[in-house]
Amino acid sequence: MKDSLLMKEYLGSQIEDTRKLLDITQEKMAELLHISPRSYNALKHQQYGVSAATLLFFLQLLTDEQMVEFVRGFTHKSEDK
Repeated sequence: MKDSLLMKEYLGSQIEDTRKLLDITQEKMAELLHISPRSYNALKHQQYGVSAATLLFFLQLLTDEQMVEFVRGFTHKSEDK
């Protein structure tokens, strides 16, 4: 799997999981990520590449422990491919 596809898949699922954990709407998550609801939906379905800014806004929503797990999870996923 190409790194960009792996990143889209991983980020899309992590962002959606975090949204559910925070118990907020897709619209609110889009607002927190500074993207449109339409872009959020595309991101969720791996049709949207995440910008560096969107990634940073996402990371701001995580605790320190969640950030570490996020990075570890991606590292493990990329090693498995």
